[in-house]
Amino acid sequence: MQRRIPRSALVVACVAALSAFAAGSAQAAITATTEPATSVTADTAILNGTIASGGTLTLWQFAYSLASNPFQGSETVGGTIPAGTTSTTSVLATASNLIPNTTYTNQLVADNGTFGSTYYLLTPIYGGVITFKTKGPGTASLTSTKLKVKSGRVDIPIKCSNALVCAGGVAAITTRHAGKKVSCGSATFTVAAGKKKTVSTGKISAKCKALLVLAPKNTIKAKLVAGFTYQKGISKNVTLKLA
Repeated sequence: MQRRIPRSALVVACVAALSAFAAGSAQAAITATTEPATSVTADTAILNGTIASGGTLTLWQFAYSLASNPFQGSETVGGTIPAGTTSTTSVLATASNLIPNTTYTNQLVADNGTFGSTYYLLTPIYGGVITFKTKGPGTASLTSTKLKVKSGRVDIPIKCSNALVCAGGVAAITTRHAGKKVSCGSATFTVAAGKKKTVSTGKISAKCKALLVLAPKNTIKAKLVAGFTYQKGISKNVTLKLA
């Protein structure tokens, strides 16, 4: 006895088989891997990843967003991996207009669908989510607890944190005499990120030099302006002694 398959069931089975074949041939071979961001600055970052396209024409781009609000995302301009490419391809793109000192999430997205000249990711293949943090303003600190008076000037050893350049900083030397604050000199400074530098004040008076030598404690005040109009200056008072 020959069993008949209902026509409706056959149609459903054929459609399912064709859909599975199309999805498998178009998507199964594609894998995307998100790699750590590089060249991260205060407002830009290079986003990196690799794609194994399995020989299919593949489109890619990066999606990134604030870690604190992943629903406010952006996409980079992406690219195309030509059909026939069987080796793993490294890809990169620049994320710009970022907020300083902020954590972002980043994810590589790949697909082989296209619509006109724009990317139309119907069933995207996602790489893993990676976070990166933009750099904030550099902060100046002292590399020594001792000051030196040399050739009538005060030498101030300063280090800039491994962030942005410490530019536009002002270091001022003050002491106290008869209960009053006495300003003895100041210096503006620019120190490269992660570097150390000794800056010197202008010449101080003989009276100031005498006061500094006699004073049990002296204070250096470093005020840093980092070059971003929306970043506030950083002020720090440190108690020092003369060398």
